[in-house]
Amino acid sequence: IFIERLIKDIKKSKIKIDYKGIWNPKYKQDKIIHDYNLLGENRFLDLPSKVAAIIYNEHVAFLYTSDKPYAIEIKNKLIEEEMKSYFIYLWKTADRKV
Repeated sequence: IFIERLIKDIKKSKIKIDYKGIWNPKYKQDKIIHDYNLLGENRFLDLPSKVAAIIYNEHVAFLYTSDKPYAIEIKNKLIEEEMKSYFIYLWKTADRKV
């Protein structure tokens, strides 16, 4: 519910974001994908990861979903650039079909 409200608030605001998300294919039919489609574009790639990465304005945030969800945020231009490069590679490889 929180994510849905947050996405709707972002869409109503004047904030411009360039959202691109790479998800595990098991989420293709999940409602959350529909919600994130409101922000930008989603693609699918079967990766053995339990971590989400958010890359923005010289920051990289890693979101972990373990017993206790937590995040690690790093502010470093070099790390942000390297993660963005890796993301672009994965983006080109990912499936566009929803």
